[in-house]
Amino acid sequence: MTPKKALRCSVWAIINCLLVSVSQSYGVTLNGAVDVKMMDGSGAITLSYNTPFRISVDGNRWIMSTSYLKEHVDVVGFDGTNLYDVLTYSEAAMQSVLANTKAGRIQRQQPAYISGSSYPFDAETPTCLVWLAYASGSYLSNSVDDLPNLWNHGFMDPASHAQIVTNLHLIPDSSGLPSSMDFLISSKAKALLSTNVPFLSATISQDEIDKSIKMASYFENFLRAQYKVVSTTNFQGHAFPLRFELDVFNPKGAPMETLVGGITKVSDKTPETFIPKLETEVTVRDYRFSDRARKMDMLKYSITNGVWLDRNDPVLLEKFEQQRANRPIINKSSAARTRLVFLLIIISGAPIIFGLLKSKKNPNQATTS
Repeated sequence: MTPKKALRCSVWAIINCLLVSVSQSYGVTLNGAVDVKMMDGSGAITLSYNTPFRISVDGNRWIMSTSYLKEHVDVVGFDGTNLYDVLTYSEAAMQSVLANTKAGRIQRQQPAYISGSSYPFDAETPTCLVWLAYASGSYLSNSVDDLPNLWNHGFMDPASHAQIVTNLHLIPDSSGLPSSMDFLISSKAKALLSTNVPFLSATISQDEIDKSIKMASYFENFLRAQYKVVSTTNFQGHAFPLRFELDVFNPKGAPMETLVGGITKVSDKTPETFIPKLETEVTVRDYRFSDRARKMDMLKYSITNGVWLDRNDPVLLEKFEQQRANRPIINKSSAARTRLVFLLIIISGAPIIFGLLKSKKNPNQATTS
């Protein structure tokens, strides 16, 4: 093939990719709500609440707002590169938190976080469920094996990752949205067996992960949860869930949590930006800055001017390097050496401790020569 012909083919390949991208891109906004019910062992409802939501989707970009019991609103968006999440507490909720927290232990700033993944791993269950229903297509096509369960906060809980997704079926003409999927407990979950478990804190020890694997082995292939779309609707040539459900089961196989969601309004209006606006000062946990070898999950900082910071911001890069310099690399061998030193200290100090305890037990014992 001549260079000129090769160039012509490359140009046509680029044009075809652009045409495919345009044909798959669409804009839609959906309003609805998720009803949440939690049950005890007997099946009696112990807690129920309603979570209204609004989600806008355009290709692989999306932004969602969910309201929780009039206490706080969670706004999370993915711009195609980064995920941004900010919680806004009501004044009454903030005053309650301040009143029940020791002075100096909390700042009057709303919490926020940034990550490089499209999965909202730090969000609450209804938010994660709405994401699964309407914005998970691109993620599931690449990383279904790394998806932790949606009903536990898995970042600090390795047991949330001891599962596999099976029976995954997609809604036709939906850009990869699931119509049903099962979550099975598994001690052979790909995520737990990897060196760096996705969406799990680097501070979690290998011992804790091993315990979760062992516990999962007692419930191997147990159906932990089931997601299904009950009905769909069509808008602009794309199918969406009209009603969807997530059932979470206890070890006896009975429902312990049920979430039922649905939409009541659909429109073609989408926002200009898919990045949440910062209406007040926030404390950010930036998961784009991590160093698992040094047990660093994130970089923490404040934003007071309402502008999210870029990953290449010089101030953030400098702060991250300073923190890395102050933390040694922690590996299995160094951790083992630490345990060995600790054990040797205990062994060497045992005679002294025993002598002190013995003398304390017999303080008036006379000595003879």
